[in-house]
Amino acid sequence: MPEARPIAPRTLIACLAAASLFLAAQAGRAMDGEAVFETVRGWILEHPSLEAPFVQVNRWTGWSDAEPDTARGVLHLERPCCFRLDYTDPPGHEVVCDGETLWTYVPDLEQVIRTPVPEAGVGAGDLFLWLLRSARPDTTAIAEEPPIFRLGVEPPDDIGWRWLQIRVDMDSGSIAGYAYEDLQGNQTSFTFLEFTSVGRRGRESFRFRPPPGVAVEVVDAP
Repeated sequence: MPEARPIAPRTLIACLAAASLFLAAQAGRAMDGEAVFETVRGWILEHPSLEAPFVQVNRWTGWSDAEPDTARGVLHLERPCCFRLDYTDPPGHEVVCDGETLWTYVPDLEQVIRTPVPEAGVGAGDLFLWLLRSARPDTTAIAEEPPIFRLGVEPPDDIGWRWLQIRVDMDSGSIAGYAYEDLQGNQTSFTFLEFTSVGRRGRESFRFRPPPGVAVEVVDAP
């Protein structure tokens, strides 16, 4: 049997350089936008109950010199009507939908915002299909770093966003994240680190009860 020999440093450097050139060539590669859209939509429909850690980044208009706000937590999703964003940073912050009401709790402001979920069409409780309900993707999706492709999707008319982009892992078909800009120019992005299929817990586990003494403000859905 031939004796195993260590890879010479120059050979290793050449291999790494070749790999970098390959990845660079793959970045920017395009795929059919409709095909990518149908892939991620099919994945959503196949996974009714999921959990995933997330990173949220907010960039506010007029704060160009400031560091963006970064938050972290775990998404709990139970289609077709329930989700919860449990924030670990900032701790205690929650966004919860039980299929009838969308609740947002901000402990620092000692405030709860209560928004009724529309009955017609796909409600906000079906978080991912709610994002994709316009069904009007761009004609092409662009590779960021394969297998992740970025696809522009026309936001639904009633959502109040200028643009929406989703990131799709074409190896698994999963939604790797999304980003949007609102009408004031503020930008928000979510990155999902890894999805896990979990057992269904039922709508009752997504009920939110405002803490005693905290003001509740009712805001109509857009």
